Amino acid sequence: MPRIVIRKYNTLYQHTPLIHFQGEQAGATLRASQVKPQLDRYLIAAGGGEKAIPEGWWAKPADQKSLNFRLKIVPGKATKLSGGAKLYSNYFGDERKVTFHPILQLNVDVPDPNLGVHIRSHLSEFFYQTNFGTRASKGFGSFSLGQEIKKNYVFKFAVADSGTGERNFQNLFRHIEFFHRSLRTGLNCFMDPEGLNVYPNPNPSKNYPSSNNQSLYMKPHIFSYAAQKDLVWEKKAVKEKTLSIWKNKQKPERPAQGHPWPAWFPENESAQQELTRATVRDVFGLSTDQSWMAYKFKVAKKPVANAEQNSSNQIERAPSPFTFVPVKLAQGFAVYVYARQPDEVYLNQRIEVVVEDKNRGNTAIGKLQVFPNFKMDDFLNEYLDPKEVAKAILTKDKNTEVQEQNEYLRDLLLEMYTQAKASLKLHNIQQA
Repeated sequence: MPRIVIRKYNTLYQHTPLIHFQGEQAGATLRASQVKPQLDRYLIAAGGGEKAIPEGWWAKPADQKSLNFRLKIVPGKATKLSGGAKLYSNYFGDERKVTFHPILQLNVDVPDPNLGVHIRSHLSEFFYQTNFGTRASKGFGSFSLGQEIKKNYVFKFAVADSGTGERNFQNLFRHIEFFHRSLRTGLNCFMDPEGLNVYPNPNPSKNYPSSNNQSLYMKPHIFSYAAQKDLVWEKKAVKEKTLSIWKNKQKPERPAQGHPWPAWFPENESAQQELTRATVRDVFGLSTDQSWMAYKFKVAKKPVANAEQNSSNQIERAPSPFTFVPVKLAQGFAVYVYARQPDEVYLNQRIEVVVEDKNRGNTAIGKLQVFPNFKMDDFLNEYLDPKEVAKAILTKDKNTEVQEQNEYLRDLLLEMYTQAKASLKLHNIQQA
């Protein structure tokens, strides 16, 4: 049978930089070998699973993982981005280059016309909800075929342009990081040496103080959702065993998202000890090595097998259940967010938590589950709400200029949440 080339779908648009291990080489870009396995899985699932795929569609009938088509990606003219990946706020790995080709050519060669129809029906949406390369879930490596996006994202928000080139991408990724911190890690500029003063300046004519003087503060939504389930997050478990400050109650003037502060200190101390500790933040992606820079130690996490697990189903890593997909518009970006329900096996996985301190030695915190009974739809329905942000965030500061910036950042986050809530489609959450 003659080979059919789907030429109608030959223009691929790149929306955000791709972190590339060979980024310093001319022509380095998205590789067909990166795309093909993910596209195979997507097409197989869209076709009803392996048993529903016609036998003639397989590249090798005995190995039902790869469909019989070929991809070729040809980059157009590159836009030079001089900074490496570390230029962007939500990349923390080793130094790598980024590549950006606004327009590329994508050829799909497929010998079976029915498979060609199947690919044509799903190719555009595959690219819209799939990023590539390192830090893909946080918006790097976003491509599309330029067609109208289908409505199967979970929520979205807009990010305005701020300059061009690297500066515009920096602004985009800082907005994504800002939003994601409100969900997973919280905001604490005073303790964060990187700070949030890198976010859009409310008044460029003013020279605001450094981040170490800022007081914007917010407990993450996962903290409060865990509190509803009588779970104590791992940060308190770590501090209980390693930091003397936790022998005393914390400052009462710092409330936590609708809960009287301190949220984890019932009047009855025995009741406090009965609350279950869990690595609740890991429901949004397992981080096996965390640096607590303010305390000069690291927290290591290692999944362990328990009596109900064996080596075949032990969890080694877990990606974020959120994927932020920025799409460049004529003005600014639309950030589409896809979400999935984490697997039950992972939610019940026990994680061995150890504090590694060069000066005081290691301290075993315990073997804590991730977050049993976490429900993504329940979480988003309640906490993807600007009212919850308004309750949680603190902006007051003795310095009026600092407070002005804090209030600007608060309003920025409130607007992102307002857009997210208005667009929320809980039925689009992918099930485990």
